[in-house]
Parts: sequence; structure tokens; C-alpha cells
Amino acid sequence: MENKQAGKKEEVEPDHSGGLVPNESLPNGAMSFKEEMGADFAYGMPVSKPSEKFRYEEESVHSEADSGAFALGWIALVFSIASLFLWPVLLAPTAMILGYMAYKQGARGLGGWSVAIGLLVLAIHFIITPIYYALVG
Repeated sequence: MENKQAGKKEEVEPDHSGGLVPNESLPNGAMSFKEEMGADFAYGMPVSKPSEKFRYEEESVHSEADSGAFALGWIALVFSIASLFLWPVLLAPTAMILGYMAYKQGARGLGGWSVAIGLLVLAIHFIITPIYYALVG
């Protein structure tokens, strides 16, 4: 620090008290602050972003995985609806398994509906149909 009157540099000793240090070179015995200013200066700094190349590669990988999950979900939904009319013992569990796989891969709506319809078809086939035949037949 330069003293304007004497033209000499003043050495500052390290402060271990945590902040205020008396400084004779300041007018009227003012106190100077010794604080870490890194947090204040870093507040307005821009955050670095990944390059555009990597961002597009990530999006394409995620879209391929999502499209595979949705395709599996649609296949499971077709199997579950077909199990209402054709081979319920075979198609309903297949639809439930495929629906669960689609659910775990990210197609939650299609997978959930496939599992629910498959369960409903199995319940109709194994519970309601025998009761119907017992009452009517």
C-alpha cells in the first residue's frame, strides 16, 4: 500500500482476529476490512455449459431409448386388448410382462394400462366366467 505523503510502501501483517485491523495510514484511525471476496465476485459469473455437440448426442440417445420403450408399450397394449377376444390365458400374461418392461423403461402410461388390462382380462377369465357358468349353466 502506498502512503501518499511519504511515498513509501507499507507492509500489512496477517490478521488472525477475523476482520477489522487498525490502519494508521487511513484517515481518522478508520478500520479496514480483510474479508474473502470470492463468493461475492463469483455470484455474477456465467456458468459454463456443455458444448452443443454433446447436448445433441445426449438428446438423440435418450430419444432412441424413449422410442423403444414406447414401441414396447404399444405392443403390450395391443396384446392386452387382443387378449380380451383371443387366447386370454396366453396373451394377458404376455401383455403384463411386456407392459411392465415398458413401464420400467419409461413408457409409464402405456405400460401401466397394459398391465391393468391384462390383470382385468385374467380376472374375468379365471373368476367371473366360472361364476357366470355356475349360475347360468
